[in-house]
Order: sequence, then structure tokens, then C-alpha cells
Amino acid sequence: PFKISTYVKPIVVFGIGVIIYLIDKDERKKWTILYVLYGILTIGHLIILNRISTDFSIILHELRFMINIGYMLVLYIIFDYMYFKSENKEEFIVRLKKTLVATFIIYCITILIAIITGTSGKTYEYSDAYKLGFKGWLDSGQIFGHALSICLPFIIYYLLSYKTENKKIQILLKLCILMPIIILCLIGTKVTLFMCIIIVLSYVVLSTFFAIKNKEKSSIINIVFSIIILAGIFLLYTKTPTYYNMSLQGAVDTAYKNMDASSINWEEQYSELKVEEIPEGSEKFDARTEYNHYNIYATQKLKEKYVDGSLLPSDIRAKQMIYNFSKYKVADVEYKIFGLGYLNQPMDLAIEKDILMSLFSFGILGFLTMFIVPIALWIRAVYLMLRNIKKLDLETLLLFEGFSSFFFVSICAGYTFIYTNFSIFLVAIMYLLIHKLSKLKE
Repeated sequence: PFKISTYVKPIVVFGIGVIIYLIDKDERKKWTILYVLYGILTIGHLIILNRISTDFSIILHELRFMINIGYMLVLYIIFDYMYFKSENKEEFIVRLKKTLVATFIIYCITILIAIITGTSGKTYEYSDAYKLGFKGWLDSGQIFGHALSICLPFIIYYLLSYKTENKKIQILLKLCILMPIIILCLIGTKVTLFMCIIIVLSYVVLSTFFAIKNKEKSSIINIVFSIIILAGIFLLYTKTPTYYNMSLQGAVDTAYKNMDASSINWEEQYSELKVEEIPEGSEKFDARTEYNHYNIYATQKLKEKYVDGSLLPSDIRAKQMIYNFSKYKVADVEYKIFGLGYLNQPMDLAIEKDILMSLFSFGILGFLTMFIVPIALWIRAVYLMLRNIKKLDLETLLLFEGFSSFFFVSICAGYTFIYTNFSIFLVAIMYLLIHKLSKLKE
């Protein structure tokens, strides 16, 4: 798990963050409470996790996740400093927009090259060799797909609204829009494909509304182009890896449903999994946890082997939710505050939904540390947009859609907040939205 980027990215980002924190009193005052909260969370989390871990390497892995959370928080101070200390905020925002769009175009080109040359990795190669999906030369197709999803509303807007009289560049820009659409359809995950459909559809609806409102005939070409893309996605849906993967899951679920479980000797099956019972009232939390952990896990394994109708083999996130909630419910108060750890369970039951994961794995303090800033910004954005509803423009709404989709993806799928490959794009979208909100407020 410790690749070169594991060291380089935190060193660069934390180094810049520390410098800014030391030299700028305004930033120090603004972010100190959040960093103190993070420090308390990290120390408390690792101390209590050390009592229930069976291997010292687990603590090192947990520390890695804590560093990822810190990475996200330090990005706040870096972007905040760059934005608010810029002599020309408009120029900073223009550069940030260009950088964001260019970055994803480069990523998409490399993925397409990898697919064409047959050198692309498979999205699900770590878990299910039978599933389809392409991730290029990247480590995770899911993380890239989620990052691209939250930036896609703005990318579509930026490329379609780019002003140029050069016809060749106009065609090139439209081809650039097709690339992220194609990539999201080829990754093979349900969330990325459905997000792609929702985003293109919302662009068609919103751009049509503003075209009628502002009497902009020039927008008709962009709207028609977007409708053609949407129609293409629906027509080719059955050819996508996502459709194949969902059909495969459906076939497995149907086979399990049709199994005759009446002849199964449940006692015999359970005895294969059962361990020595830990006496109730044991003072050691690690023993109680291990016992509860084991019983819940054994039950899930049986449900995977012989379906009883309540959970199907494809309900992986439902199993994760039941397991983590059950474990959190019986935990002592310090574990409710600091969390039960992300890796303190079988990996197939490590919860993937980030918002729920932040509570179960990192406790109440973890949830506050991770989400207090984005939730506060989202509430402020809703308030300012409703108060200035007549002044809203298409760009503001699409940036808000991208930022809001982070919460949607985080709840439905996960692989968002604590991954450094994702978090920088979320912070970039946040500050583009902050800039638009400030203009709206003015």
C-alpha cells in the first residue's frame, strides 16, 4: 500500500499547509479549531484502536487513513490562501477552471489510449474477474469516476460556453466533451453511469430554461448536441460494461433465490464457522468486539452461501451497513466518539459509503472533522441561491450540482472523501462555487 505517491503527496501538501499556517494569521485563526479537532481525533482514534487490533500494521494502515483526512483539511487552507490572497481573484479562478478541465482531458486521453492499446486495468480486477470495466493505467476506476462525476457538470458548461470563432476549435471542444462521457460509460460502475445520465439530462433541462428566459438562440446548438449525447447513452446502454455487470449480478441473485435451502443442515453449517464463546461481561472490549464481530460476520457468510430471502449476494453495501451498525451499536462510548477503525473488520465488510463510514469508522468526532466544512458550505449555498433566485445563472447551478453530487456519490457508493486522488477536485469545485456565491452576494 505504500507507493511513492503515499509519501510525496502528503509531504508537498502538508509542507505548503504548515508554511501558510505559520506565516498567515488570518488563515491560522480561521482553521485552528478544525485542526485541533483533527489532532484530538487522530490521537484518540489510534490509542483506542491499538487496544483492539491484532497486528501492529493495522495501526500503520489506520494512520494512513488519518493522514488522508488531514490531506483534505490542509487543502482547505491552501486553496483558501491562494484564493483570498490573490491580487486578482478573477484571474485565479480563470486559471483554476482551465487547469481543472485540462487535467480531466489529459486523464481521459490516457484512459482511451490504454483501452485502445489493450493495456488498461480492469475496474473490478481486485474483487471479481468476471465483471467488466476499464480504468486505464489508474489505481482505481471508482475513485476517478467519482471525481469526474462531480466535475462533469462544470466541464460540460466550460467547454460548451467557451467563446471562439474558430470552427475547428468548436468541433474539438465538443469532442473533448464526448471523452469524459465515454469514460464514465466504460468504467463499469452503476453510480458513474447513472451520474453521467443525470448530469447530461440536467444540463439539457437547465440550459433550455435559461435559453428561453434570456432568449439566447445561440444555445440551441449546445442543447441539441447534449440531447444527441443523452440519446446515444440510452441507445448503447445494453452494450456498456455496467449493463453486463448488473445482468451478471441479477443472474447470481436469481440462482440463489431458486436454491432449495430446506435440506440444509443449518447446525452443521454454523458449526464450521462457530468459535469458542466469549463469556458475557468480559471486561476487555477487544474480546466483546471480536465475539460480536464474529457472530455478525458468520451470519453474513451464511447468507451469502444460502440465501434466506433477506439479503442477496449482490447486496454488499447492505451487508456492510448491517455489520458496521451492529458493531457500533454495542460499542463503548469512547468508540462511539473516536470510531471503531476502518480496517478493524474483514475487508469485504469495511463500509464503503463515506458519510456512514466517517461515523462508524472514525466516530462522532470523525464525522464532524470530515464534513463540517462541506456541509456548512452546502447550507450557505442553498441559502444564498434561494435569497437571490432571480440572479442565478447556469454556471452557478451546475457548480452547485457538482458539489451536491459529492454527497450523493458518498452515500450511494463511497470512495470519495478520504482518498487524496479525489479530495483535491472536491476542494477545487468548492472554491469555484465559493467565488460564484460571493459574486451572487455582491
